[in-house]
Amino acid sequence: MLLVIIAITGYLFTVARTVSLWDCGEFIATIHTQGIAHPPGTPFYMLIGRAWEILLFFLTHSAFRINLLSVFCSVTACLLLFEITVDISNKIQLPSRSQLSCGLLSGSTLAFTDTFWFNGVEAEVYAFSIMEMLLGFWVLIKWYNHGHQPYSRWILLLIYISFLGIGVHMYSMLLVPFLFFFIGLKTNRVLPGKFFSLLGGIIVTGFILCFINPGFIENTWFLFIILGLCLVFLVKAISAGEIKDISYWTFCLLLCTVIVLTKPFLTAMILLFACLCLALIVFDYRAPASWIVCVVGILITTGLFYLVPLKGEFAFSLQKTDMWTALILGIITLMYTVFALWKQQPQSAERLHFYLFAILLALTGYSTFLYIPIRSHQNPVIDENDPETWERLQAFIERKQYGNESMLVRMFHRRGLWSSQFGYGLNMGYWRYHSSQLVPMPNTEKKGSQLALNIHVIFSFGLLLLVIGVWLEHYKRNPAWMGFILFLFIVCSVGLVLYMNFADGKRIEVNQLKHWKKSVESVREKLSSTGIDVPAIPDPNAVNDFKSGRLDDKTINPFLNYLANRQKTQHDNWVNLNKIAQDKGHRLPEIPAPVHREVRVRDYFFTPAFVFYVLMLSITLFLLLEALSRKHPRLEKLAVPAGLCLALSFWLLPFLTHFKSHNRAYDFIAADFAWNLLQSCPQNSILFTNGDNDTFPLWYLQQVESVRQDVTVINFSLANTDWYARQFTYQQPSVRFPSLANGGTFPQPQYIRFSKTQRIPLPGDTSIAFSLGGPGTPMFIRTQDRVLIEAAMYNFPMRPLCFTLSTPRRASLGLEQYFQTVGLVNVLAAQPGTNLAAMDRNILNSFRYRYIDSEYSGASAAAKRIIGSYRRIIRIAQKAHVQRIQHLQQQQKDEPDNSQILKFIQEENILLQKYRELEIKLSKNKD
Repeated sequence: MLLVIIAITGYLFTVARTVSLWDCGEFIATIHTQGIAHPPGTPFYMLIGRAWEILLFFLTHSAFRINLLSVFCSVTACLLLFEITVDISNKIQLPSRSQLSCGLLSGSTLAFTDTFWFNGVEAEVYAFSIMEMLLGFWVLIKWYNHGHQPYSRWILLLIYISFLGIGVHMYSMLLVPFLFFFIGLKTNRVLPGKFFSLLGGIIVTGFILCFINPGFIENTWFLFIILGLCLVFLVKAISAGEIKDISYWTFCLLLCTVIVLTKPFLTAMILLFACLCLALIVFDYRAPASWIVCVVGILITTGLFYLVPLKGEFAFSLQKTDMWTALILGIITLMYTVFALWKQQPQSAERLHFYLFAILLALTGYSTFLYIPIRSHQNPVIDENDPETWERLQAFIERKQYGNESMLVRMFHRRGLWSSQFGYGLNMGYWRYHSSQLVPMPNTEKKGSQLALNIHVIFSFGLLLLVIGVWLEHYKRNPAWMGFILFLFIVCSVGLVLYMNFADGKRIEVNQLKHWKKSVESVREKLSSTGIDVPAIPDPNAVNDFKSGRLDDKTINPFLNYLANRQKTQHDNWVNLNKIAQDKGHRLPEIPAPVHREVRVRDYFFTPAFVFYVLMLSITLFLLLEALSRKHPRLEKLAVPAGLCLALSFWLLPFLTHFKSHNRAYDFIAADFAWNLLQSCPQNSILFTNGDNDTFPLWYLQQVESVRQDVTVINFSLANTDWYARQFTYQQPSVRFPSLANGGTFPQPQYIRFSKTQRIPLPGDTSIAFSLGGPGTPMFIRTQDRVLIEAAMYNFPMRPLCFTLSTPRRASLGLEQYFQTVGLVNVLAAQPGTNLAAMDRNILNSFRYRYIDSEYSGASAAAKRIIGSYRRIIRIAQKAHVQRIQHLQQQQKDEPDNSQILKFIQEENILLQKYRELEIKLSKNKD
């Protein structure tokens, strides 16, 4: 009860009253309209969110209602962690007098850690998903406490919760493989002594795959050799009795086909493993018949490999025939499993009933994804990716919008420096986030920040070492549970850093790197064939590093000095190779630029790691109290009150240090920014936006609060997809795109190698003309460019065209020379410049600035950029008014008796003063 009071009080004081930045506006709008959110769609969150919104009908604003769903999930997650901590404390023999206090410390501290709190007071999926993940972990503990029988209803509940949670976020499935392995370990399906041997083998294999030339992925036979070796060791482990009850492991793998059925490569591996397991069930492993079945399984898998050609990655191209092939093979394998269980096992009926019911529950949980095609067929206002067909649905679920490359393949090609990914890399570094969970990192821009940063590093790193040290010291109390929790923490921290492989803006994207190397190698082969001594192809990342000057070759650090010299050598090789190629009349392609750094903070991916860290930290502190009371018996009487005081006060550390940045009650920046954008647009405008923060809040205002629905919002990033522009042709007010008429599509992106003039008509038989391409600088025309061109040529001037201030120069295709600034948008007009009357009307009268001068508003970097946009247009307006005053003063000198001019000057000074007051108001958010 005390935990609920602490958590709910803190969250209700700080929950966002309206829409927040990033994905919150999209989620609220899609929940309210029952639309389709960005891939993979979070269908279960959409359904529960809408039911929750209806349930809280007595609250005025939909945004506030849906934000409260995150509050409810966060508080529930804290209660679940409380229960888990108490139970784990009991299992590791922590004194009973301390167990409840330890749980209170764990739950209350988690509530106010940086990442968990920030996502718990806004409309996001992470609080909901963490709640489901902890619910699954709690069910595992209940299964263990109720005798941990191999065929238990608790396991069925765990399966259902895990697959149901996929409809919110993959957090719920993150732990499933390890939970099932733990279940197998505790039911003697794997001998306990072999756990670390298996884990060590996995780690060693991972390192081999990381450091061997990644080109092995393209070699099918190499994969078969590795797979064959794994099978040899697997058979040896089974024959030695180290792995028991093969039907259980077969079931676990078949269960995975529920979510990977559309992945023929993974399905093939599952089928191969299943055939081996079934052979050992039906026959003795020494019998030749078992190996005949194994060979048949390998041949089937090989056939599937060649039926679906390998394309240099772990994912195959998917065609309908491939999907049906995988499905039929899966059904045959499943039927074979049923027959084997029924024929050979004494308890086959019980197992068969359990396995089939478990798969049914998994399918039932996963069935929330049926919401996506069903709702998409009804063409809601927000219908991202338009997943009405099977192909589009699969691409939608697999997040093909964000790239076709498998993340499993991508993790073997580091997209950032190790120091950036594991250290303090901006928007990505794990240690930057981990060390800020209890106490935020000092502002490095302030004076004396280096000392504060050093203290922060020592405190955070020392606390982590203390937790791990005490945890390992007490590992012998309950090796299974303590080892399991520590393992989960490592998987959710180090493992996710390796898997997510975030980009730091210093490494070239893998596909671009492969294409570049292939092009350079072809030129190099031509040069080598003429007998010229050609330098080796340099490392393009090292060349880029040398050009950026990131390392000084005069550093006293030997390792950094080695890196600097290597960069210089690679750069010199590239210069020499270029010179030789040019002398022989060849042209080498330019080295690609590094992939852009992560555009936003990515700490939420590591929330599971922070949850397990808080669990370990809480137990560690009470283990230290116990050790202290044992060492000094006089202090034993103080152990209980000391533990209670620790539990009641420790949460204040993250609460007080994070309160200013996490108090969203006064944060109206996103909602007001969207309002101000819409108020800047003329009637029936088409507004082109550039990113999430100038698009999603607009969706919220238009679809939830019905504000300025006459404005059509077109996002440039989404405009590069084939489905996006089509939606505007049947929505109201519609946008005319002739290329899409009668089911047509936009032409494929292409280079224009000649100058092409486009004319946009204006009233009075005039037009705006701008050129694309040119003989010297061919221009690459993207889909978003064609969307802009047709919107301008066939809808303007009947529908004004507006552009947000963040629109890049490249996106506007040279139309910026016709921009007229009227507020937070630029309007396409024949007379460019500043429309001062519209600026005054919008900025001083129509715009909202609620709580913008509050210390609790505008703390994030994105909010500061919005405030910077306000300052920008204020400076433009001030400059225009100053110029007008100077002009009027000059007129007054010429006409000293004209009282009207003096009146105009006074009005201008009044307006100028209002701008100065507004600027002072905004300046409170400068830091």
